[in-house]
Amino acid sequence: MTKFREQMLAARPEIAERERANAEKGRQAMELRRLRDAAALTQDELAAAAGIEIAEVRRLESLVGPLPSQAEVDRYRAACGTS
Repeated sequence: MTKFREQMLAARPEIAERERANAEKGRQAMELRRLRDAAALTQDELAAAAGIEIAEVRRLESLVGPLPSQAEVDRYRAACGTS
């Protein structure tokens, strides 16, 4: 299986890049969720405190997808009481 995977990634470098991006997104999402849990906030409460829609909170905490901007992360962190 490893040999096939190596061949696939060599042939399709965009897949390897997508995996790297999703790994970073996952790490960032888990860190944001940890902050929210430490602040004892629900997603609804965090959205209200940050002045954002609940859908944005869900997107920021999603393990996959595009990386959020630094401004989005800063706003989320501020709503959790950290900077």
